Amino acid sequence: MKRTKKIMLKLAGMVMFLMLCMGAGRMVYAQTTITPPMLKAGSTKGAKSYQFELTGDERIRVPVSVSKAGKVCFEATANAGVIVAFSDKPDLKSQEDFISVGQVSSEKEIIDGYAAKAGTYYMYALIGDGAEKATLKIKAYATTAAVGNAGTLSNGKWVTTSGISSIFGGKPAYFKIKAPSSGCVKLEIKKLGGLSEYIDTAFTNSKKKIMIDQMDPGVYYYGVNKGTYYVKVDTDNAYKIRYTFENIKDKKNITKKKAVSLKQKKTEKGFFFCKDKKSRWYKLTLKKTQTVKLTVSANTDEYGFSYEITDSKGKGIDYNNLTGSGKKQFKKKLKAGTYYLEISPPDSSGSFSIKWN
Repeated sequence: MKRTKKIMLKLAGMVMFLMLCMGAGRMVYAQTTITPPMLKAGSTKGAKSYQFELTGDERIRVPVSVSKAGKVCFEATANAGVIVAFSDKPDLKSQEDFISVGQVSSEKEIIDGYAAKAGTYYMYALIGDGAEKATLKIKAYATTAAVGNAGTLSNGKWVTTSGISSIFGGKPAYFKIKAPSSGCVKLEIKKLGGLSEYIDTAFTNSKKKIMIDQMDPGVYYYGVNKGTYYVKVDTDNAYKIRYTFENIKDKKNITKKKAVSLKQKKTEKGFFFCKDKKSRWYKLTLKKTQTVKLTVSANTDEYGFSYEITDSKGKGIDYNNLTGSGKKQFKKKLKAGTYYLEISPPDSSGSFSIKWN
């Protein structure tokens, strides 16, 4: 389901539920208690099934026994329009009493909300389209959820969890990353399960100020100095996340005069800081005419890097762009002399390598 569609469904459901709760109709207290099992994020195997019969003038309240803090999910369908809400209140009096709310029909809808601690919560349901009767079917389960300060990620280790979107009363998760030196952080985020929920991510500094943000899961690269950083994740989806760190020395070769000399058969590595605007310079010196083969590889975002090879007088010999995890090769016979390679970032971030074969 598209992000905007889900927002509209939940907001419409909330308005209708409030109107009906404040109106006529009797509350029915269900004898059944929903006990959602704690499942691995992204899986519904082991979910418990429940069925409830509703009439037009009834509002039912069902206790929900939660064993520990996490995300509670109701995978619901109904043969008529039904409003379903999740709350930590035994009585509903205002919009603030809802943890989540949504409209349910023949198409599967997931109503989810964050249970901050173990205890008794409540599911409320009522017919929302004027039908006389409705059958509501529920698959209930819970998963771990990352909200607020979500702990420190370990280099190379996947963490599997689920999110509670800030749009619906939850909080984004902040995963801490500690860079032991300058280098490049490779961040990977993958959706789990069959939902098409959005995932908003951002890379922040130690004060949680956003440096670069993205939409949707994927692979991203961030050039960093030694220090503490956070990955902000805002989503309703189950996902897994990890980072790997590559130690790369910042040689501060940001001008032509400070160009780093390339050596044949050696690989030279470099990186750009987040939102970097300064080029990195390299040079190769040929003592005789020979065929030069350069391979330039990059790990960057969709905007990527560009590079240009010039002679000592600034005359262009080759120009190219690099995006994602890509590489380009330059092969040409060059006369004796000094040549320069300038790699430029259009506000991109990531790492690169140069090999003179």
